[in-house]
Order: sequence, then C-alpha cells, then structure tokens
Amino acid sequence: MELRDWLKKKNKELYHKFCSIIDDLKPILERADERYYSGHGVKHCQDVELNLNMLLPENQRKKMPAEEIFCLLLSAWLHDIGLIAEKEEAEPYKERRADHSERTYDYIHQNYENWRLEKSYALAIKQICYAHSGDCKKMEGIIQSLIIGRSVVRV
Repeated sequence: MELRDWLKKKNKELYHKFCSIIDDLKPILERADERYYSGHGVKHCQDVELNLNMLLPENQRKKMPAEEIFCLLLSAWLHDIGLIAEKEEAEPYKERRADHSERTYDYIHQNYENWRLEKSYALAIKQICYAHSGDCKKMEGIIQSLIIGRSVVRV
C-alpha cells in the first residue's frame, strides 16, 4: 500500500484533511511551472510522493503513525512552494532558488491557518521542508522529532 492508502486506513480524518489541503494547493503550485527552468508544480509534487512510496519499504510505511505520514506527504507537496514566494516583483529565479527552503518555511508559517492546519503539524512540516535545503549547518537546528497527539513524528 502507498503512503496515502496507509494514511486513509489509519486516520480517515487526516486523510481527508490532506486531500483538502492538496486541492487548495494545486492552483498555487501550478504557478511554479510558469517561469521556472524546470517544473516544480503539481507533477513534480506527485513525482516526489511516488519516489517516497518507492523509497520507503512497506514494513516502514506500515509502522509509521498517521500523523507522521500526514506530515511527510504534505512536506512532499510543500517543499518547493518557496520558489513562488517573491520578495519583490519579477524577482529572478536564481535569487528565489538560493533561499527557497527559508521562503518555504516562511510561506508555510504565514499560511498554515488558511489550510486549517494545526500549529504542531505546521511546525513539523516547516522543519522537514527547511531541511530540504541540504545545508548541514542549517540542519543542525532542526527538531529531530516532536509529539503530535499521541504519536512521535520524526522530522
């Protein structure tokens, strides 16, 4: 079973919340394909989700709590959203690309309530997306795990 299937099986409410947020994000993500060197829109997010399903062994997916799956899936969809967050009009792609993990963090921080996302989930997702930069210095300050509900979510 794929991550979405496990999420649905373990917690239908979180599954429906995930689907609702993704529906809200799709029009925003479509903008990530307009002016960029390579696509970072819906197709890219679908591919990242597909890769996660191929990378994570079935027994690992089975053990993950619903809250952790939810955060991982939403992070797959949000990890490049900072590329569309311009600090000034017509800002060059190269400038957005250079600090897009910070922009992603800020974008999620500014918008998580609009997606009806609780603060604890937003914190985990922001941290996962921030780690996407690959900068080891930045990753030193990232929370390793946190408790959401009764579950440990590994960041």
